[in-house]
Amino acid sequence: MDTPPLDRPRVAVINDSERFKTAIQRALDRDGYDVHRFRAGIGVHEVVRALAPAAIAIDIARDGVDRH
Repeated sequence: MDTPPLDRPRVAVINDSERFKTAIQRALDRDGYDVHRFRAGIGVHEVVRALAPAAIAIDIARDGVDRH
C-alpha cells in the first residue's frame, strides 16, 4: 500500500454510504488530498478531531426527515 506524502491536506469524509465516500475520495485523491473515510456514529468525532483534517465532508441528513 502506498503511503501518501505528509504534505497532502487531510480531509475526513463521514457518511454511511460507501458509494458516496468512494465518489468523494476519488475526486479528492485526484486533487491531491489525503482522504480518510468514516462511518457516522458514536465516537467518530473524537477520531476525526485527533486526525485534525483541513476539511470535513459530512452528511447531515437525519433518518425520517424529508430531504426535498
